[in-house]
Amino acid sequence: MNIGIVARADAGETGLTERPLFHCGVIDRLGGADGGDTRTGTGAIERARGITVRTAP
Repeated sequence: MNIGIVARADAGETGLTERPLFHCGVIDRLGGADGGDTRTGTGAIERARGITVRTAP
């Protein structure tokens, strides 16, 4: 199953993406876009701007 999450900036899509992955055991910790420590947004642009540009589990 593929699920896409699209929203305007700062709408919480990173948190919404990471929570189910965490609860299902796909990732080992939750991160936040504001803190720059997300598991799904690892690119340099994503970390610098605090946004997720591209993601895949």
